[in-house]
Amino acid sequence: CGQLTIGIDSNDSVVCGEGAGGGGRSAAEGVAKRLEELWVAGLLTDVTLTASDDTATREGLEIQAHASVLSAHSYVLRRLIIQSRAKAKGEKRVMIEIPRCSVRTLLSAVKHCYTGTSDVASDTIMTGEVAELWVLAVRLKLVCLEQQCAAVLRGCMSQELATVLWEEAGQGAEEDLQSACRTLFALASSEMQKEERPL
Repeated sequence: CGQLTIGIDSNDSVVCGEGAGGGGRSAAEGVAKRLEELWVAGLLTDVTLTASDDTATREGLEIQAHASVLSAHSYVLRRLIIQSRAKAKGEKRVMIEIPRCSVRTLLSAVKHCYTGTSDVASDTIMTGEVAELWVLAVRLKLVCLEQQCAAVLRGCMSQELATVLWEEAGQGAEEDLQSACRTLFALASSEMQKEERPL
């Protein structure tokens, strides 16, 4: 028996067979692209996310997403979705409010779940926005996004930024966030010592 390969051809069609896929994307890449397209179009979504710290949310701005995609990236979101469904008693769509973040930050985190990318290395994003996204990634256990943000924050760490992050961690007495802050500060301090840049 030959090996069966599944791939996506240049016309974005699924192809199967020996040697299928030639220079095309893998089936997994094709599925990921389709899920992103469904999300952008707002099709078949079953979770509504809101950001509690954003007044725009109270005016109707909500983020629609797919429970399966969010659950695959974050066990915290998976737990929230399961709990919300249990309370909703059979409702297919659930509403989840994410505390202490803005809609923009929440949207960036959801986008990362679908695309695996973020804007944290962009020249247009401010350090404070990266810090807020890092905090949300730590809280939701979005490990890849947390690492992307941490890489940026280590390069621009200052006493002021460290204080803001530590105060945020202490505000909710969040041990995981405090631990992540300690690790981030230690790595940033180590990099600064190599560059002889004081914190």
